[in-house]
Amino acid sequence: MKFSLVDGFKQAPLPKMKGVCIYCGSPTVAKCGSKIRWHWAHKVKCSCDPWWDNESQWHRDWKNHWEDHNQEIVYFDKSGEKHIADIVNEQNIVIEFQNSPMSEAELKSREDFYGDMIWVINGRNLAKNIKLSAMLPDPLHESMEDISIHSSNHKTHFVYSFILLFLSIEVRMS
Repeated sequence: MKFSLVDGFKQAPLPKMKGVCIYCGSPTVAKCGSKIRWHWAHKVKCSCDPWWDNESQWHRDWKNHWEDHNQEIVYFDKSGEKHIADIVNEQNIVIEFQNSPMSEAELKSREDFYGDMIWVINGRNLAKNIKLSAMLPDPLHESMEDISIHSSNHKTHFVYSFILLFLSIEVRMS
């Protein structure tokens, strides 16, 4: 967790600080070592949000594009179910960052819960596993202006870039 409540206020961790989990109200302790980025952890190990997962630096870096008050928001649906959204922006739209694989059922569950939302997907690992086998389009066509060709070690790589809001995926083909 990036934040915990300290004296009733959302707080980033500092050495020896203690707080309360924003989600479940359990005691938390600041983890401020030199090897792993600073974060909060439950004093007694638990997973209070079933959707919670360890955050990568990629995940944290994306969250840091928003103000602290937009990050790690406890979000309720009409039935009272709650989860921690990565970001809720000023228009009340949930933005979730996903760095690891997720099942289709899990994806649907989150989309059903949050409603209109934006996914930001880390496409670096995805790009390593995609092979294009169809005929490539004419590189001079105007629709291909976001495509670049890179040569290295006598191999040619086509890099396809697609950006939609904050979603970017690169696909390399050799």
